[in-house]
Amino acid sequence: MEIAAGCGFPDRGSAADRARFDERVSAFLAQRDELDDGEALRDDVWAFLACVLLPDLAAWRFADRPAERFHGGVRNTFQRLWMRGRILDRGAAAEDRWELLGALTEDALVQITERPSIGNDARLSRALAEGWLRASRQLGRSAMEDAMREAVIRLRLRNQVQLLADLDDRDLEEAVDAFFAQTPSGIEPERRSWTDRLLGRGK
Repeated sequence: MEIAAGCGFPDRGSAADRARFDERVSAFLAQRDELDDGEALRDDVWAFLACVLLPDLAAWRFADRPAERFHGGVRNTFQRLWMRGRILDRGAAAEDRWELLGALTEDALVQITERPSIGNDARLSRALAEGWLRASRQLGRSAMEDAMREAVIRLRLRNQVQLLADLDDRDLEEAVDAFFAQTPSGIEPERRSWTDRLLGRGK
């Protein structure tokens, strides 16, 4: 409730206010000892939070009040934020532990958490998120929605024939960068040297 109040609750506020709420609650829930066991994997726990304990916050966050935001599951108002915090946490020793939560767009976060083959693997999820961050600095955030969707397709196809989770950190990073380097088709000419380098061309 304190986080929500700091983001404009109970007034509707702006989209930026609600995005800030998501970011802060993700980090908060990820660090709660009460959610650090198997109970947090139960959809009914999150349905209880959204329907009984904090329905006013769920209704504020999603003014149109779709049922999926109250039911348990990856689209539940609070469950989705807990998942983000758990899988995108760089660790307590990291200098900018929660950067990924604030840096990625909502579309990018959904692409990660709503696909079980990605979201169920915290290491792969973080690698993809870090790759998104690096690619956005080269391509620009405006190009990242299409780039992310195409990169996810390539990642999922590759993961069918090679278990990406078995790669060491460096190889996984290079593989993810290569998925982004192939997208979008309209990469500006001045960025092609970066693309070629990621794909190993022109050696």
